[in-house]
Amino acid sequence: MVPCAWPPGRVLDLTRLLPGPLAGKLLADLGFPVLKVEPPRGDPLRDWALEAYRFLNGKKEILTLDLKRREDRERFLALVPEAAILLEANRPGVMERLGLGPEVLLGINPAWSMPGFGATRMPQTPATTSPTWRRLGFSGAFPGGPSSSPTWPGPMPWPLRP
Repeated sequence: MVPCAWPPGRVLDLTRLLPGPLAGKLLADLGFPVLKVEPPRGDPLRDWALEAYRFLNGKKEILTLDLKRREDRERFLALVPEAAILLEANRPGVMERLGLGPEVLLGINPAWSMPGFGATRMPQTPATTSPTWRRLGFSGAFPGGPSSSPTWPGPMPWPLRP
């Protein structure tokens, strides 16, 4: 058996709001060092639900970068070779427009596998979140079905704002 170092490397977390930061939190709970890269305006969850933001990101190191600026993109790209995992949840095409598409990132870190969800597996749609998909009927494992409206699995821990 080949020995395996755990954790195998840093997680770069470019996500915002709830689903992506939750994935990053779970990886941090498993012992991965997680670097959350936030835009200068920060994660909107910080304004909407500060306690939820703290819960999801408390174990993460926070780095503010404006990936639209060449200098900040270069700083981000310098982090890629040593990273084990990239979490990102942008709309299809956003990473490419930033100059951070799969061709660029896999050229720097060929050990990554991309994409796991998004541009090639779901219909390209406007920006959305999990509650939006559920409201549209893409509830997956949640109660409800073709003949009934999807239902929430339980109370949300904070209010959702439109």
